[in-house]
Amino acid sequence: MGRGYIRSLQDQQDQDRGVAGGPTIAEYVSTFSNLPGLRGLWYPGSMDQTGAVYDQSGQGRTLTYNGNPIASYHATQLVPRIFLDGTGDYFSRADEAGLDVLGTETYNSSAYRGLTLGGWFLPTNVTGARTFMSKWTAAGNLRSWLLAMNGTTISAYVSSNGTAVTQIDSTVAATISKAHFVCLRYSSFFTELAVFVNGTKTFMSTAPASIFNTSAALQIGATNVGTELFIGNWHMSFMCAIVLNDQHLKTLFTRTRLFFGV
Repeated sequence: MGRGYIRSLQDQQDQDRGVAGGPTIAEYVSTFSNLPGLRGLWYPGSMDQTGAVYDQSGQGRTLTYNGNPIASYHATQLVPRIFLDGTGDYFSRADEAGLDVLGTETYNSSAYRGLTLGGWFLPTNVTGARTFMSKWTAAGNLRSWLLAMNGTTISAYVSSNGTAVTQIDSTVAATISKAHFVCLRYSSFFTELAVFVNGTKTFMSTAPASIFNTSAALQIGATNVGTELFIGNWHMSFMCAIVLNDQHLKTLFTRTRLFFGV
């Protein structure tokens, strides 16, 4: 058996383990599926005949298809995606107890009480207000949390009472037609609100003691029941009823960034 064959076999084994060429396609979703406190994991690879996107956490929080988003996938990395065109396209799920994460949940150790959420998005328009994920409706003061951008500024927001707004802006600007791993993290223990963009953390330590419990729907790509619509490709989103630490979020970014050329 020649050296070339042995080397090729070793290269393939390394590739399969994600050592030489990064994570395999099988790892894309599994990287997120075992996160602590997972409440929902959505990616547009598992969709039904109505266009609804299934929840990969196993908790059944299917997202409803709104407008006419178009599904496809990256031709080389093979990652599923949905294009949201900014004219009525978004995904949503009506309010339920499992989506009402306030940061006061006593089943978590006190230092881990809070909320972490985010995902991979590729904006093709960075003008005006555009939403990544939200549980936020201004009418009736039904604000809980919001992860969005205004122009090239990416921000995380929470509200303590549905009216008051706490905001942190990332130091990393949004770039058109480039994929971004964006996350909101709220900690009630440290009263910290942070926004992560491609592994870079920006934070403040004057966040409220809890997040307001509202009846607003969970929305991907929209807020205010279908406004401030995202324009671009949505690749995946997750939501955890716990504080994921900095290393967690950096690892998620590092292990999946190669799928997006970041």
